[in-house]
Amino acid sequence: NDTIVFIKEFDVVNPDVHQRAFVISSIREPCDHYLSLWAYGSTGKGAFQRNVDGFGKDAPYFDSVRDIDAFRHDWLGNREIKGMIARRHHQSFGKNRLEDTNADNKLDGYPVDCWVYVDDFDATMYSCLREYE
Repeated sequence: NDTIVFIKEFDVVNPDVHQRAFVISSIREPCDHYLSLWAYGSTGKGAFQRNVDGFGKDAPYFDSVRDIDAFRHDWLGNREIKGMIARRHHQSFGKNRLEDTNADNKLDGYPVDCWVYVDDFDATMYSCLREYE
């Protein structure tokens, strides 16, 4: 299939899209994802910063003892945050679990042909592009 479809972060990858296009999606470690959301919210951006306490105060790096404590105890402990990465993943891909991996350490049963793992971006992106060829 030679169709490219760009799907935004909060949109859904449904079976129709998967039938029309070779789907490449990225996935990252949940801890990295949480830290990224917290850091982004600490700059005053994003929807979470309006509804959740515990963002960093000491810009630009938000790495003070006070900020680290706020992240670990206030932000991660918030009801709105717990399980949020799994909920976002389920919304996007229609699956409840991230543990569905096969022998090649690929996620099975998702409407995705190839995954780009953020922690190994270059190699997995290259692999996906080769698979797309």
